[in-house]
Amino acid sequence: MSLGTPCIDVLLPTWNGERFLRAQLDSLLAQQGASIRILVHDDASDDGTWRLSQSYAARHGNIALHTGPHLGVVGNVNRLLRLSEQENTSGYFALCDQDDIWYPRKLTRSMQAMRLLERRHGVGRPLLVCADARCVDARGRPLRASFLRGLGLPPHWGRDLRQVLVMSHALGCTCLGNAALRRLALPLPAAEEIFMHDWWLLLVASCFGATHYIHEPLLDYRQHEANTLGARGRKTAFLQCLAASRERARRSQRQARTLLRRFEDRMDAAALRAVRAWADMPETPWCLRQWLCRRHGFAKPGWARLWT
Repeated sequence: MSLGTPCIDVLLPTWNGERFLRAQLDSLLAQQGASIRILVHDDASDDGTWRLSQSYAARHGNIALHTGPHLGVVGNVNRLLRLSEQENTSGYFALCDQDDIWYPRKLTRSMQAMRLLERRHGVGRPLLVCADARCVDARGRPLRASFLRGLGLPPHWGRDLRQVLVMSHALGCTCLGNAALRRLALPLPAAEEIFMHDWWLLLVASCFGATHYIHEPLLDYRQHEANTLGARGRKTAFLQCLAASRERARRSQRQARTLLRRFEDRMDAAALRAVRAWADMPETPWCLRQWLCRRHGFAKPGWARLWT
């Protein structure tokens, strides 16, 4: 399959990523059957990330470099999405992390799914494709064959907005979106108002367009040793997981309130009921929350459904 035009903007935010960036850039430049432009925005790195990016840009005409003051992850991605939208040369964007490795036909496979969405729902609606990934350690050694299974989510997860409000199955570095999604989702809310930028994009597409999940790994998702938690006692680990689940719920409910403020007048009745119900959970007594969760279908697989 030859994608030809339109070009896909690969949005690559960088920050102190010199250790892994070379392998990621090589994997982007090795994409098969896809026409890409790589937009790099460096978030005030103080290692060799910027020099490495410059060396690649000098040798490859499809790499555009940008830098500026430290913005944080969400701010950096927002800047890249704005650059892609302002230049308006691409009908599609793909989110990218600095430390992963894309498989050669990652974008081709994603675009095949995007074309299916376009035929079913129209090119003018916000559309998002995401995929599974293989988890690897810092040296590229396999950890888990499936990111989705590692989350404990069933294959059908994400087909209903109520599920998407509670937990995201979209791994940002696998996401491919269209121009309609980019336009509607911008500007990204402040980092404290949403859980993460990829979850925000997923919510916007789920409310106003359509999404598709590819149940096969399209990249190696690198897990750094520094992010791995050490062993804990069973009771301590359980209590910490419970507290973390409750905090995730509060943040996702704050994100739902942000979605409501931005789009309340544009949502259909069903979406409005679901978003409002999840956004109002923190002000609801605990026993009533449990009843409302069952009524509206808000749940996570396993014991973590008690997190509300």
